[in-house]
Amino acid sequence: MLKSISFLLLIIAVIAMVLLPACSSKIPDAELTDVEKEGIQYIYEVEKVARDVYQYFYEKWETPVQNIISGSEQSHMDILKELIDKYNLDDPAEGKDNGEFSNSDLQQLYFDLIGFGLSSEIDALSTAAMIEEYDIVEIRKYVNNTDRDDIISGYNRLVEGSESHLQIFVAQLKDKGVEYQPQHLSQQDYNQIIVTVTTETTATITKSTSTGATFSELALNGEQAYSNNCFNCHGNSLSTGPTSYITLSKYQNAQNLLEKISKMPNSGELEQWEVLSYLLLEHEWVSGDAIFNVDTLSQISLSQ
Repeated sequence: MLKSISFLLLIIAVIAMVLLPACSSKIPDAELTDVEKEGIQYIYEVEKVARDVYQYFYEKWETPVQNIISGSEQSHMDILKELIDKYNLDDPAEGKDNGEFSNSDLQQLYFDLIGFGLSSEIDALSTAAMIEEYDIVEIRKYVNNTDRDDIISGYNRLVEGSESHLQIFVAQLKDKGVEYQPQHLSQQDYNQIIVTVTTETTATITKSTSTGATFSELALNGEQAYSNNCFNCHGNSLSTGPTSYITLSKYQNAQNLLEKISKMPNSGELEQWEVLSYLLLEHEWVSGDAIFNVDTLSQISLSQ
């Protein structure tokens, strides 16, 4: 009996040795190169620099666009955090507060950028535009050093977001009579990115179809529209009262909330979308980089 059991165990061990390589070969992603690891962790902190700087500028100058795009930068970090977790990499932002970085060069960059934007709101917006340029240039370096579809896809999403952010900051500066000049991108690359920006600025960007604008873009005008039309009845605080997280969650999804907003004083459909986007972003029910689509609002849950 013991010999039979021993023989059976031997057979199982042999089968396991044969099958183990086959099972391992089914793992979709092999070991990353050092450059790929470095890129994911570095760009992750670069996005954190942008997020933290914009939040600092918002607290300093109370420019809504800085706050909204800071939220978008968090979405960019989330994209890379998925890769960090997937490949079991160290999280360089773990245990770090706003303005704190593992990479010493990025720590110094953060301090430099804060200094650039301290003098005026225009300086802060110009610095923000420069950050988006820097992001694009740095990401491009690493996207050219990997052939992994998931990493390339993540980087491309970040570049698209940064290009959109650059357009918005440049448009804001145009509104204030400032013609921004590229600091990191070539003039040709810069022109290709901001070719659609006009002196009508954010309004031009946001006046697109329901499937063309992001929630961040719509929310830029949404906060002002809320202040103009909703403030007197609902107050300016979104933490308490009719527009608080708890109260709005009772509408269950974004479509129901839009229907409620449509019955309030407003100038039309676009402004309704803008106010809705502002509220959804403020309560973190959507990503700023997501495309606004009126046909899918019912899929956005206002969960508590």
